[in-house]
Amino acid sequence: MPKPRPGEISIEEFKTIAEKGAPEIIILDVRDADEAMHGMLKGALNVPAGQIKERLTDIPKDKEIITHCITGLRAESAYEDLKAAGYRTRFLNALIQIDNDGKYEITKK
Repeated sequence: MPKPRPGEISIEEFKTIAEKGAPEIIILDVRDADEAMHGMLKGALNVPAGQIKERLTDIPKDKEIITHCITGLRAESAYEDLKAAGYRTRFLNALIQIDNDGKYEITKK
């Protein structure tokens, strides 16, 4: 079984946060706006990965930030940018599909 990458959140923990919420955690959807408009997790914030550095003021620094995208690649890139900017952050390294109602399916890569 492959070892988790530094900063990677488990699928199980991500699901718990996505379903129950956590006031001290923000789920950051780093997909492009056109992808996010087809469905987002309830309570998530959308800031595309390519805009993270320019939009740091839109991302609360007093909360832990969990990033996700479709495959985990952009989520890890956003994680690196946020970490370099001093944020407490982790990322989902898995495949996730979200429908218009916010229902989702996560599978390991």
